[in-house]
Amino acid sequence: MKSLYTPTDYYMIRVPLVHQDLKNENSQDIDQLLHDLCNDSLFREQILVSSRTLYETIHTFLQAPDKLKGKKKRNFQQAILKYATRRATRTTPFGLFSSVGIGSFSDKNHLSFNQHSFYKKARVDLEWLYQLIRKLENEYTDRLSFTLNSACYIKGDRAYLLYSTDGKSEEVSVRATSVFYLINELCGESAAYQDIIRCLIDNYPNTPINKINQYVADLIDKEFLISNLRPPMTVSDQFQYLIDQAESRHIPNELIQACKDIQYQIDAYNRITIGEGEHQYLNLIETMNKLIKASSPLQVDAGLADSSIQLDNETSLAISELASMFTYMASPSANTLDHLEKYHNVFLERYGYEREVPLLEMLCSSTGIGAPATYTNPANEFFEETSFGEQFSPEMKQFFMRKYFESVRKKAPIQLDDETFHRICNSEIADEEIPLSFELNFFVKLRNGRVKLYLGPNVGSTRAGKTFGRFSHMSDSISEIIKTLHNKEKELTECNTKVCELSIVPNQTRSGNVTRNVSYREKEMSLFTNSALHLNDSVKAEDILIGINKDHNFYARHKTTGEILSFESNHMFNPLLMTNAVRFLLEISRDGKRKWNDFPWFSIYSDFKYIPEIKYKEITLSCEQWLIYKNDLSMHSNASLEEIKSPFFEFHRTYELPQTFYIVNADNRLLIDIENDCTLDVFFWELKKTNHNQPLQLVAVEHDADALMDRNQNDYSGEIVVPLLRKQPEKPLYLPVLNAIEGSGSDRIKMPFEDWLFIKLYCKQTREEELIAFEIADFYNQISDQYPVRHFFMRYRDPKPHIRLRFNGKAEVLYSLFPQLLNWLKSLREKGLVSESVITQYEREIERYGGLSLMEAAEQLFCEDSKVVEMMIRMHRMKDITISKEIAGMVSVIQFLEQFELTFEEQLTFLERNSLQNEYRTEFKKDREMYIEICNSDRDWDNLKKTSDGGMLYETLKTRKMAAAHYAFLIKKAFDNKDEVYSRIGSIIHLHCNRLFGTDRELENKILTLCRHSLYAQRYQKMNGSLAWK
Repeated sequence: MKSLYTPTDYYMIRVPLVHQDLKNENSQDIDQLLHDLCNDSLFREQILVSSRTLYETIHTFLQAPDKLKGKKKRNFQQAILKYATRRATRTTPFGLFSSVGIGSFSDKNHLSFNQHSFYKKARVDLEWLYQLIRKLENEYTDRLSFTLNSACYIKGDRAYLLYSTDGKSEEVSVRATSVFYLINELCGESAAYQDIIRCLIDNYPNTPINKINQYVADLIDKEFLISNLRPPMTVSDQFQYLIDQAESRHIPNELIQACKDIQYQIDAYNRITIGEGEHQYLNLIETMNKLIKASSPLQVDAGLADSSIQLDNETSLAISELASMFTYMASPSANTLDHLEKYHNVFLERYGYEREVPLLEMLCSSTGIGAPATYTNPANEFFEETSFGEQFSPEMKQFFMRKYFESVRKKAPIQLDDETFHRICNSEIADEEIPLSFELNFFVKLRNGRVKLYLGPNVGSTRAGKTFGRFSHMSDSISEIIKTLHNKEKELTECNTKVCELSIVPNQTRSGNVTRNVSYREKEMSLFTNSALHLNDSVKAEDILIGINKDHNFYARHKTTGEILSFESNHMFNPLLMTNAVRFLLEISRDGKRKWNDFPWFSIYSDFKYIPEIKYKEITLSCEQWLIYKNDLSMHSNASLEEIKSPFFEFHRTYELPQTFYIVNADNRLLIDIENDCTLDVFFWELKKTNHNQPLQLVAVEHDADALMDRNQNDYSGEIVVPLLRKQPEKPLYLPVLNAIEGSGSDRIKMPFEDWLFIKLYCKQTREEELIAFEIADFYNQISDQYPVRHFFMRYRDPKPHIRLRFNGKAEVLYSLFPQLLNWLKSLREKGLVSESVITQYEREIERYGGLSLMEAAEQLFCEDSKVVEMMIRMHRMKDITISKEIAGMVSVIQFLEQFELTFEEQLTFLERNSLQNEYRTEFKKDREMYIEICNSDRDWDNLKKTSDGGMLYETLKTRKMAAAHYAFLIKKAFDNKDEVYSRIGSIIHLHCNRLFGTDRELENKILTLCRHSLYAQRYQKMNGSLAWK
């Protein structure tokens, strides 16, 4: 297996502040344990930072224990025990419970550290900070400068924001009046409030000043305009940024001083040893609440200053091998059908390859195609089906099922290695499928002096540096690692692409504590705040165009500069919670890459009661797991703990659970020891809280000892986050610069009676052919004798199936025709053929068919081909021909390619590019001779014309020949590049298959593939003299 990645020299180390020996101290005496913990100054400060409510309950317990009785006492006890257990076993950074530091790879292991090097770093909470900013923006508006929020976009006669930060408004908009456009232009760059007002007065001298002030105030309140006080999310100290900006704008000194006092107290608190800062923290919170009242005004993290921890290069190599294995094991992107792959098809159906569409227009349900299925912010109004195809091959499933049963029978781990994967994984992987970078998380353990790795529950992240971003303020060394990663990312990214940091204030502002980071990327899109970069390097949502390249992957382009943009976020905020536009931009940066973190065992074993340990070589990918339900213990809602014990121990024996295990929920792990009544009590209460159909996931504790050790020889849990970068730079991606045509211009959008009349005919799919071959064909034959009009149709789903019928003629002709059309539509409804008919605008797919100069010829070909398909379906329905529709479709496709004046080799080249070459081989072999004979165009389709129905089909197809030849002449004249010519021909062929077979893409792929096989076989025979060359 080829090595694809190189781990970086440095990684993040995550260590709890408490060593393992403290987790069970006095654990059997519950009252004594509670008192010991509540009198522990370190534990109290940890709780104070994490849960103020629980901290206050601690004081109640110590000073007035009689106030805690019954349920209150039990809940308090459970909460304290869980925190006490987690503080020594959970490595995920959370307040003062676990720290982050930096480790490195070296020649040998060095696993000890100085336990006195833990430190804390507090800073103002982002929600508190933004409440302060909003207060200053409202009270000192006239002293500030404002810019237009990059989340703003204009649609129709209104201006919108992508989302709101108040956590409740679903849509924020204002009328896009001439006044708004003026402010939009003025505030493209920062403009002083007084200059904004002065400009409005000059342009609207008759408008009262109070009305002007109120209008601008509304834009500020709704966050269309954001002030210079708002700090970029990528600066190291947002509070200091605010103070500096406020000072420069002469905000009253008492406010500035109050902020400086808070900053001074934060610095003082940071210098106090962890466990000794309880009093100072409370004073600091009190001071902050006097200025702005918030539930949690301070964010506190813990760091490890000692960077001497080292892991040997053998461990680095093992991680690199695992990363490569994950990538090889992942399904090729072409073989998966997820929400983005389905969206590709929807996009191509609407826009084609040659169209670049404004991002926000595309995602809009009314003007575009709406968001992909599974997107919820907001959900697409049109998509109904969200089920996707099987992600893993039958071979992969069978392999893991075999491994499972072998493991259970032998009571041994599921062991994976390179040799076993060669049987189920393709050893070849396309360069464009290899991710640029990612991160892997491991728990670090020790066995006989050798480091052992256990893949963490978070697994990792999809880009190197994401886990580091939130902690960039903790130390210069963390920021330096991010800088190195971003510089290396730039070297590896294909040369035509610029990486753009998505820097956002989330709709729930407090979540901004996660999105705060540092970025060294070339571009930045900042939403609801200012950018750290120059205006030329800042990107707005409405600047972005979306297209699909020839590899069937989405890309983003800046509409002004023409640069290809790849969007990333240097933080771990969940993209599913982001607005659709932001989520989409992040997802398409990995479009076409292998999804290395979709592990087969997650899916294949998801409902299994028991899963054995899974290993790759010496790395444990997953410890033993069990699912336990209330029903397993016959547990009713009022069951006492004593009633539960006996059935639990029976379950324990039956499934051979170990003495210690974790209750796991994502990366939240709670250690349970069944010989410890305190933790056993916690387990029972956790199970009791579940629903009957909701299991608890139990995971075995790692076999090996904790590897990290302080200077006193105390053991600590430890986790590392290792960034990995691909070894080779990405290959250049060359995308043609398309001639953008105004999306709503009159050349593209044809309103009813502007030379075109477009009707959607909604009907059952089972009656579409009847509607096409008889009703539409007969109606057109009837009116064409009276009116100089032409027509074409296609089939579509939105999601309801319908026929899209278009008539073309002069406006006066269409108006004259309209009464007959209405009568016809009425008759279709009375016959039960059509349930609904809708007249709407016609949006011409100009780019898809070669540009404006070719559109008339393309539409003429649409009309001729529509008549051909109507006749083909009619002949089949009337049984005038016995040739199957599939064979007729193959003949039609090959004859179309001839009518486009492609040589035999060019036809084969086209089909090679537009078919699934390895599919339908068995079906082709079954009727090989028949396919070769009927699909042979030698001697002007002599074999086909030998039969009467073949002759009828030939004559029918010939009627579009002139229109096809004319269009072929124009596209060859317009495009020197054969790929461009093939692309336009492909669009014509696709639309022909749509007319003939409907919206069944699979059938279309089958027809094209069988055509390819037929021509390929003919070439072989021709080369050997069996067939005469044309």
